[in-house]
Order: sequence, then structure tokens, then C-alpha cells
Amino acid sequence: MLTNNVDIDVQNISQAILTSAKNCIPLTSGKHKQRSVPWWNEQIKQAIQDKKRAFNFYKKHPTLENQIIFKKLSANAKYQILEAKRLSWASYVSSINSNTSSRVVWQKIRAMSGRKSSFLIHKLVKNSQNITTVQGIVQELGDQFASASSSSNYSLHFQNLKTELEVPLDFSSNISQSYNHPFSLNELESVLHSLKDSSPGHDNITYSMIQHLPPEALRLLLTLYNTIWSTGVYPQVWRQAIVIPLLKQNKDPLLSSSYRPISLTCCLSKVLEKMINRRLVWYLETNSLLRSYQSGFRKYHSTLDQLVKLENDVQNAFLNNSHLTAIFFDLEKAYDMTWHHGILQRLHQWGLRGNLPIFFLHFLKIVPSVSVSQILYQMFSPLRMVYLRGQL
Repeated sequence: MLTNNVDIDVQNISQAILTSAKNCIPLTSGKHKQRSVPWWNEQIKQAIQDKKRAFNFYKKHPTLENQIIFKKLSANAKYQILEAKRLSWASYVSSINSNTSSRVVWQKIRAMSGRKSSFLIHKLVKNSQNITTVQGIVQELGDQFASASSSSNYSLHFQNLKTELEVPLDFSSNISQSYNHPFSLNELESVLHSLKDSSPGHDNITYSMIQHLPPEALRLLLTLYNTIWSTGVYPQVWRQAIVIPLLKQNKDPLLSSSYRPISLTCCLSKVLEKMINRRLVWYLETNSLLRSYQSGFRKYHSTLDQLVKLENDVQNAFLNNSHLTAIFFDLEKAYDMTWHHGILQRLHQWGLRGNLPIFFLHFLKIVPSVSVSQILYQMFSPLRMVYLRGQL
């Protein structure tokens, strides 16, 4: 039974899901087995073993005959690997079609090359001083990520404008809008069917656990979601996230500014966010509030649309013997420096009132700052740390 206290109900439901999973799902040892490359086979394994045996025998008996045998077996192992790579790549390329996402393609490329994306951060350097302790590394990365989204990055003119424009917004309304209605079980099930594998947040609840909940548990979860929806109270525990620092390409791994944070939030929260996002997108699309040229984060739109338009403009310029000027912007820290009040202000200008904008109001609320001593930290592969959403 729910208590109508959002924080307590979230904690109880999360604990019930984890307890059921622990009783029904076998646990692994926790040791990560090294994944073999997709072109690996038994012939290659045998060829490498034969090469190693021949090499060891040649070291004990360094004769010309044994050297020739070793070189032949070494050449055979190399040939087997190259041939397996060629056949594996040819087989994969023939399976690619227009529905294959670029993410899957790059995952395959990294797998075939044998590259690993995770690593441990053993040391950082700041002001010519080495930082080697886990707490020190977490402190430095936390400060760096916090500074990236600080208002101090704004120009002085915008800071003054920001202070002037940040006035309370009234999203209350007596009119019942369809996008503010309670969520239905069909909406929840539709989102669950669309989910793909994703890493869990700090509560260790995965999408798969939620997808396999029995009907009674789904209805209970739906009641919790509708309570959050109607009251506007966003659970404090969902504000926590695991932050994984990823090294940017061709950057110095000793500098904290060379890392970008990836946040792993609770899957229970993300399910609710996806349901709300569907309603928001429906409102924006049906009211034609998005520009026709916008392709990002829109269904049936992609970067290819922009490329085709640019190509068409270039060809028309050639045909008309005229000039074409294209300007490309790369916005530094675009997401880190997004103005939260500006988002809410735009929702208010678009006429959104009631539960939908009020949820965003609480979702984007900045939590009170916490000291680094209160930040939980753990060293995994790579470094992880838990932070409060809104603080970093």
C-alpha cells in the first residue's frame, strides 16, 4: 500500500523490486570476463597455441630447423587472424541496412578492433601538483564538473539580464488540459515496450526488472507516478546519479578538464520522464511550436535532412551561378550552460499550464549545495561518484 508520501513510497517500491530480483535472479560473481573479438574462433586459438609451443621449444633447442618451424606456425597464426577478420567484417557489412543505427555500427567497429573504452583514473594534475588519492580525484573532477555549469561562465551582461528576468512563473490553471490528465496503464506499458538496455542508477534497478513486474505491481507503480504527477513533488532519491567521467578524444588524461561526465540516473525516474516527454512532444508537434528546420530530438527527423537541404542549396547556387554562405556553430558547454529558467519561461510562453510545466519546475529545481565530504565516491572501472542532480 502507498502512503502518499512520495519519498517513502519510492523507497518501499524500490526495495520490493530489489528483494524480488534477489530472490528470483541468480547473481554473478561480479568478475568481468574479458570479451573476445567477434572474429575469434577455435582455429585461431589452436594456431596461436601451436605458435607458442614452437617458440618455447625453439628457445630450449635453438636450431635452424626449429626456427623455421616456429616462423611457419607464426605466419599461419597471422594468416588465420587476418582471414577471420576479413570474413567477419564482410559478413557484418552485408548485414547493414538502412535501419541499422550508427551506434550499433560503431560498437561493432570498436569490438572488432579490440579497443576497450573503460580505464582507471590513477592520477590527475592541478597547478603542477599530483592528485593520486581517490577522494582527491573525486574532489577535482567534482569541482571541474560543477564549474562547467556555473553561472560564472555567462557574460556579465547575460548575468545581469538573467537576474532581472528570473521572476516567479505562474503555471496554475483551472482549465483541464488533456496533457495534464493522469497517466493510463496503456501509456506505461507502451513506454516499457519501447525501452532498450541501459545501465541502472544508484538503486541498481534495471529496465528489465521494471518490464517484468506483474500487473499488480505495475498498477501500484502507475499510482505512484500519478501521485508525483498530481502533487508535483519530485522524489529526492531520484535526484542522485552515478557520474562516470569519460576521457575526451585526444585530450590529456591528467587534466580534469579533459573529461566529460555521463550521468546514470534511476530507471524508475526515466520511465516517468519518458511518459512525460511523449506528452510534451505531442503538444509541441500538434501546435507547430517547433521550427520546421529543427531535426534534433524529433521523430522522423535526422541529420540527413540537414545534409540533403545543404546539398540542395549548394546545387541551386551552382545552377544559378550565385554564391552560397553557410555558417556552422559549435556551442561550447551547450547543455552545461542551459538556462533553466529560460526553459520554463519558454514553456510559459507556449501556453503550458498545470501538471506538465509544474513537473519541469520541480525537476529542474536546484538542490541545496553539498560539501565534497558528503559526496559518496567509489573507484570502479572507470571512476564513479554519486552526486545530487542540480549540484554538478
